[in-house]
Amino acid sequence: MALCRTLAATLTLALVLSLALTPCRGFRPTPTPALRLRPSLRLGARRPQIGFGRRRRAAADGEKFALGGVNGFKERIETLKAGVVGLLASGVAVAVPGFFLDGSLPQWEFSTDMTSLVGFLFAAVYRYAVREDANPNLKQGVVGAFAITRIIAKINVDPSVCTAAPLTCGPPLGYYNWDMIAQGAAAAVTSFAAFGAAALALELAFARGWVRPFPSRGA
Repeated sequence: MALCRTLAATLTLALVLSLALTPCRGFRPTPTPALRLRPSLRLGARRPQIGFGRRRRAAADGEKFALGGVNGFKERIETLKAGVVGLLASGVAVAVPGFFLDGSLPQWEFSTDMTSLVGFLFAAVYRYAVREDANPNLKQGVVGAFAITRIIAKINVDPSVCTAAPLTCGPPLGYYNWDMIAQGAAAAVTSFAAFGAAALALELAFARGWVRPFPSRGA
């Protein structure tokens, strides 16, 4: 039985292959029509002119996003230099008030070190965000964003005083008690001192040519 099944399967496969490979009589393949290119796509053809308005928009977009001429390696070096300036300036600025506001010497050392590292990141962001723009609101906005973020992160909630859902910590505001307000005030002093000093040091470095600001255009 197995031999018969194998033989039948072999004959069936041979029949299918023979039918598939045998060309049909009277069959003529339809020639493929030649691909015709539009006149604007032919080699040597002049391209259609873009309207004046579209050219203006394209030029504006190119000026806005063109950074092809920026040397990536040199810009990384300048950003590294800016980061070192921000690290030193923020560390020195936060060390003096932090010495009196932090509860212990180890806490003061840790806060000073971490603020210096954040000052490095602040300087890198400041150089890229401000670039060659003289708008004071932009500069103050970068300083305020980093300072407010650090202030919020420095406030601790005392579980022995506060209750959750909804958060209630007592007078004077319910959500914020006097201890939390004092923490925020102390953090505000050190934060604005650190990032403000870093921004001033960077502006001085830009003015003296020690650090080059990030170019506004890919020049």
